[in-house]
Amino acid sequence: MINKKQIRDLVEKMHNIVIVEKNIPKLEKHKHLLNSHWLEDPLYNLNDLSEEERLLFLLILDGTSFSYWSEPRWQISHNCKRLDGAKAMIFALKRAVDKGNLKLSVDNLSNLSREEYREILKGTTEIPLFEERFQILKEIVNVLNEKFDGNIKNIIKFAKGDALKLLEILVKSFKFFEDYITYEDERIELNKKAQLFILDVYRIFGGEGLGKLANIEELTACADYKLPQVLRRMEIFEYSPELAERIDKNVPLPSGSLEETEIRIKTIFAVERIKKYFNETLKINTRSDQVNELLWKLGQIKHSKDKPYHKVRTTKY
Repeated sequence: MINKKQIRDLVEKMHNIVIVEKNIPKLEKHKHLLNSHWLEDPLYNLNDLSEEERLLFLLILDGTSFSYWSEPRWQISHNCKRLDGAKAMIFALKRAVDKGNLKLSVDNLSNLSREEYREILKGTTEIPLFEERFQILKEIVNVLNEKFDGNIKNIIKFAKGDALKLLEILVKSFKFFEDYITYEDERIELNKKAQLFILDVYRIFGGEGLGKLANIEELTACADYKLPQVLRRMEIFEYSPELAERIDKNVPLPSGSLEETEIRIKTIFAVERIKKYFNETLKINTRSDQVNELLWKLGQIKHSKDKPYHKVRTTKY
């Protein structure tokens, strides 16, 4: 499980990034984004799906949403516009569902061929780590059949309405949800994709029924590459000259490196500090996932102050 105290203690040992807390108030003008979510976008409407189909859609999406960066960039065309990153993935999957090319049941998913999946994700170029994404689809089928009687609702039911129990089930059951780093021989759980799935379930069901999950406030930020980019834009993150040079020159960081570890750890910590500001200074009752959503939404808006995000070839985010 993610240990916030462990995260807090580790921040004191890391010196490649300074968190400039005096700049946190810059986010106040974006507070309207605290209660927004990508599910509200009519482009990705999932209300026409059954409960089981919605859960399976989210499991596929959040399990395979990672590492979109490439040159040239993988993009999907829609209405004379180009979508990329997570937005393109959401659109591609939902378009395939609407056309009947992606049938949301375990039986149908088990019969999905590599070439059929390639066609679903067909874009301006092949998506990075295509084979890894396809193998995750196969793992979803295998795990659901072997551990959950082929019924995705059982994952939620076994958690008995507890977000932390659900997180434990997901990480123990699906290898692709395992996400930890090691720092000074200490294992640090981050679990970006597993947390994202839980939060999407919570939001899509409005915190009721299958989405009624206690301890949702105990989840942390989903440490990826877009959040730190926005934190840097807002001058809440200040990188050391050496780290800034590597990122700005688009030099990939090794997966599990000290630099990547610090970026992800301090992203989580910064979100907790921002949450504290909204709660204590602005008196706005705020969860970590809402701050996460605010920053992610800002990351979808191109800005003149944007600098490159850090690049790590990984299936974790």
